[in-house]
Amino acid sequence: MENRLTVRSAPLADESLKGYVLRLAQANGHPDIRWLLDTAGLRLAIAGTRCDLTTLSNLIGVGPIDLEDLANWPVAGRTGLVRFGNGSLPATALDLIHPRACPSCVRERGSVRRIWDVTAYVACRTHGCWLVDSCPHCLSRLSWMRPGLELCRCRRVWTDASSGPASESALEIAALLEERAAQPMLTPASQTLPVGALQTLDMAVRFIAFFGSDHTDPNWRVSTMTKAGLAADRKTVETASHLLQDWPQSLYEWLERSARSSEHRVGLAAEYGHCLPRLRAFFGDETFAFLFSEVRRYFADHWGNGLIKRKSIFYAPPDAPRRVSGSQAAKSLGITSASIARMVGNGTLKGELRDMGRRRQILVDPTSLQELQERAKRSLCCEAAAECLGTSCSQIEKLRRSGILEGALKVGGAYRYERASLEGLVGALLQKATVITEAGVDMVSLAGLPLRRRLSLPSVLREALAGRLPLWRIAASPLESGLRSLYARKSDVFGHTVRPSGERCLGVREAAKSLGVSVRMVHALAVAGCFQTDRLHTGRMVKCGLSEHSIAEFHRKFCFSRDLLYFNGKSSRAVISMLKSLLIFPIIEPDKQKGVSAVWRRSEVNRYTI
Repeated sequence: MENRLTVRSAPLADESLKGYVLRLAQANGHPDIRWLLDTAGLRLAIAGTRCDLTTLSNLIGVGPIDLEDLANWPVAGRTGLVRFGNGSLPATALDLIHPRACPSCVRERGSVRRIWDVTAYVACRTHGCWLVDSCPHCLSRLSWMRPGLELCRCRRVWTDASSGPASESALEIAALLEERAAQPMLTPASQTLPVGALQTLDMAVRFIAFFGSDHTDPNWRVSTMTKAGLAADRKTVETASHLLQDWPQSLYEWLERSARSSEHRVGLAAEYGHCLPRLRAFFGDETFAFLFSEVRRYFADHWGNGLIKRKSIFYAPPDAPRRVSGSQAAKSLGITSASIARMVGNGTLKGELRDMGRRRQILVDPTSLQELQERAKRSLCCEAAAECLGTSCSQIEKLRRSGILEGALKVGGAYRYERASLEGLVGALLQKATVITEAGVDMVSLAGLPLRRRLSLPSVLREALAGRLPLWRIAASPLESGLRSLYARKSDVFGHTVRPSGERCLGVREAAKSLGVSVRMVHALAVAGCFQTDRLHTGRMVKCGLSEHSIAEFHRKFCFSRDLLYFNGKSSRAVISMLKSLLIFPIIEPDKQKGVSAVWRRSEVNRYTI
């Protein structure tokens, strides 16, 4: 058997066993590797099955130990692991049946690299292109029983296949696998995780195979063991590459996508029972401690350390409370858990509401809870705020609803008011007031306005802040502060009953009765400018604000729709239709829901009638 081969050469350092035998068969003119294997009494599965290589060693002139270093035989005493160079890999991580290669590398090197058999290696780092596993001519998958390295079983050159440029993520994975294959021994982990923590080739391919697979597939375990082909391996690599880019946020997003909702059960088994046992089975040794540490940190942040049993591998003893339960937050604020849930829902407190079957879990951010507690300490209750302004609690509530008091904080079912907001309101009013030594008999205190029940305090303060209502204030004294020290003239607030000229002024109800309309209609007429007044309309109806002269002027200049009945002996509807045909429209459109009727200019109506 010795020296039967004419052309012999030593194997390359990164060459596979089948690729080496194919290269020798092609150099000696054999149609394929079958003659060498039959002569040595071997089968095609020599790369993955332990066998006697003595005869083959005598044929090619290479020692049996050197040939064994090129093979991927099972590791003794380790189930599911095979040799790969100086290290080991899971048997599912290698495809020893269907070869794949880079066409440019085969043409330039004239050999087959061993790392191409790794299913996670899908791109050539040297040429930046995808690997090829099929012939471009016959479209069949490449085989080890082909006539030569560059020839397919159809005897055409398959290296003419055009492979497109590989993605950046696939090239980064290829660089990682090549680096780990050159350093099979454990090395100190770098600070960049998880790339630095994947210290061996075995750890890298297991990480890619697990996080690149589809865990929603019911046949997930079978899909990880079968060799689906190069296209499926590309998809796996592209999916797993995202976890290597933004660590650990990418791992947290993967866990959130893997969660399943359950209406009847709660806990890890209900939401993550389909992926956590797989995680433990794949990464059960101590080398993946960094992975379990990040998973524990995720559950500690999102589960509040309350739903994971202490005996679970995913339990993390809390060094600091990352989430506070709703009952604890309610106890610290002195309110109910339902109020905490409402505050989390409306954004007052930062946190999360999780539906756990028929129950609801309330998780509150401790920082947000502490900030709310500090704001509550700085703020005043309704009684204290009323004492600060010098008014009643009902008036404080009216000022809050009208928007004059800003920064109100609702804790539970009650509002609390910032002292700065109260002092700012009083300060703004004091700046617009004129200093006097003593209030006159024709003045009324702003704090005493609600007792008269004629005007609302928010409307008066709004006019004063806008500068349309003159104010006076007494110099600061310990007895009078807030709204008690601010005064306005009664005539400016309530209007004149009898003006200095002797003309009588009417209130809103009296004016409505005189006009024969509702109170709402009087307000609409005032807004439309139908009354002659000695002051600009300020958006509020003052008491005794309409004179008898203005009522008479209204009857002379305007008319209602009911008055159109007396023109030309026609009905009001016919007159209105004729006016609109002449492009004459009312100045106030009718609105039955608001109790407003149409108002016309009498000059335009008279023009039609004449």
